[in-house]
Amino acid sequence: MKKLIAVLILVNIFSVTNAQWFWQSSFPQTIYNVKNISPTIGWACGDIGTVIKTTDGWKSWELKDLGKGKRVYDIYFVDANNGFIVGSGGLILKTTDAGENWTTQPSGTNYDLTGIAFSDPMNGTAIGRYGIICHTSDGGISWALLPYLTTSTRAKIAFADHNNGTIVGGEFLRTTDGGFSWQIQILTWDTTMFSVDYSDANHGIAVGEYGKMLRTTDGGASWQHVAIGTTNRLESISFADINNGMVVGYDYAKRLGTVFKTTNGGTSWTAISTWPATFFTDIFFTDINNATAVGEFGTIIRTTDGGVTWNKFYNGTKNKLSDVIFINDQSVIAVGDNGTIINSTDGGTTWNDISSGTQNKLKRVRFVDSENGMIVGEGGVILVTGNGGGVWDQPNSGTTLNLIDISCTDTYNATAVGDEGIILKTTDGGGTWTSTVYKSSCDLHGVFFTSKEKGTIVGYDQDTRSSLILRTTNGGAEWFSQSNNFKAQLEKVFFTDENNGTVVGNYYYGEILGTSDGGLTWQQRAIDSLHNFNNVFFIDKNNGTAVGFDGTIFKTTDGGVTWADNGFYSPYTSLYGVSFSDANNGIVVGTYGAILRTTNGGVTFVGNETPELKTIKQKDFILEQNYPNPFNPSTIINYSVPKQSNVTLIIYDALGREVTTLINEAKAAGNYTAELNASNLSSGIYFYQIRAGEFIQTKKMLLLR
Repeated sequence: MKKLIAVLILVNIFSVTNAQWFWQSSFPQTIYNVKNISPTIGWACGDIGTVIKTTDGWKSWELKDLGKGKRVYDIYFVDANNGFIVGSGGLILKTTDAGENWTTQPSGTNYDLTGIAFSDPMNGTAIGRYGIICHTSDGGISWALLPYLTTSTRAKIAFADHNNGTIVGGEFLRTTDGGFSWQIQILTWDTTMFSVDYSDANHGIAVGEYGKMLRTTDGGASWQHVAIGTTNRLESISFADINNGMVVGYDYAKRLGTVFKTTNGGTSWTAISTWPATFFTDIFFTDINNATAVGEFGTIIRTTDGGVTWNKFYNGTKNKLSDVIFINDQSVIAVGDNGTIINSTDGGTTWNDISSGTQNKLKRVRFVDSENGMIVGEGGVILVTGNGGGVWDQPNSGTTLNLIDISCTDTYNATAVGDEGIILKTTDGGGTWTSTVYKSSCDLHGVFFTSKEKGTIVGYDQDTRSSLILRTTNGGAEWFSQSNNFKAQLEKVFFTDENNGTVVGNYYYGEILGTSDGGLTWQQRAIDSLHNFNNVFFIDKNNGTAVGFDGTIFKTTDGGVTWADNGFYSPYTSLYGVSFSDANNGIVVGTYGAILRTTNGGVTFVGNETPELKTIKQKDFILEQNYPNPFNPSTIINYSVPKQSNVTLIIYDALGREVTTLINEAKAAGNYTAELNASNLSSGIYFYQIRAGEFIQTKKMLLLR
């Protein structure tokens, strides 16, 4: 029979007052699961705790973040009020009021839970990695771990009726007693299966790797192979009724996402739609007309005519956003690739497109007041506005070199910097520009003036392979190099007054420098971020925020002397811009149109607990980026442990499924190397995760054949 009401619901976990950084766009995240309960109302969930809801057929949606980088794999509703969420770290949450409030249910495991289904209102089963199966017989109030059958990862679960159900993954499991017990089914096919669905009490289909499809007509007692005519990886299957079903898959060789359809209960299948460079992860067939498919980078496609035509929906831009600025407490402007300019007039809640008149990458936006601002970008682009960003003019900059940063001291005077040592200056509000070149081997990435006369430029000297810090005290007529022993590529500089400033950058890992004498001398701050920094912003002399790769967000409350990691992590998202209107309200932006917003200064994260901000230790566990990357077929992973620890190093595919375990043993303090031979793996994105005591970190790598 069709699943019980298995719907995803807009989640506002715990209390909104605990919210920190929450998503205003969905694009960096992979969406793992989608459900529609009507042609207009639907839910989806995925990476970084993302749960989204639509009420207009995916033309727009609301988005929430469970926080702390959690992955949400599945949500299941037994009825209109009682529902469950499962996810990473053994997460089980329960609601009894249609999602208004959620409580944590002990699952008995710390392993990721990837699926959940109920055979009746009282009996439910949650499944996950390493062979985990949890069962409840009291409506989800308590959960018990069932005996391990094997350690294979469980991918998805579906019930045909109140007794018979199937789990797929590394093997097939079957229950005939509503999930109280499970038995391994011995099949002649050893292919990993990713999804299963029943159209009634007898008929069901499972799909998996290499175009493998299996069909049952006896409630899962036996399975037969169905030739679908493809070797594509088949990710998900969904039936609208006993005859009509859809499958989504991906061809790695052609980098092509495909939607297949059956109208005869799965006896035969036809490819009805293809999508270049689109990795689909799930599909839900609501009725014979309406279906929705989701995938990597927030992909959402929708049909209302049974798959004849499809629409792809976006919630904002998918372009990389390089910078953002609050003009006042309500007006915000962000800029990015392909000439992207978007603005908000409600503090960052909603966004609108603004015409820039260019397709060049825009790198930086600065305003001197609520009306007058400037943007710089690649190819020497400079844009100027005098009406708060509604209309932008493009004066002749006199250069085609990439411009990376700009500092405006008043409505007339501004200085822009960029590649090959270019420095541009205007004294007439951007109408005309004069140029000088400090040194062509130097890339200038950041500039900040504390007054009309005093300014600082930071960057990198390619000749000396060292950090570059320039200083002027005469309005840029002369620039003098400040002697330093730093090797980092410096990205941005920010001063809170004429004496106190902060620079961020990267040298293998994140680097933060500070000065208290106006930039005459700089000191390396006590921080050991494993991710590079791209930008920094201070709202006052004490409170600042630095952002960077992999969703890195660090915060200081003592003027930049010490920094603490907010704990946010997103392997898909590099952050490039940050701005605050006051101590509480801030926005950061980054790749794939990422927009994150905070209303409490970004100090804590939503979760069962609200941990205080913790200072990062300078010496700690380290997981380095693999090398080479991209790779084929082998790559090296270096890691360090500061004390005796039980260490696991596990490889996962793009959907978070375990591929192989490289390390699983006790390690003494020291530096170690592991090698991955991926000769038997397909091209694509993979992740490697180290666990050592309480330390957990994940990094991304790319296998290219």
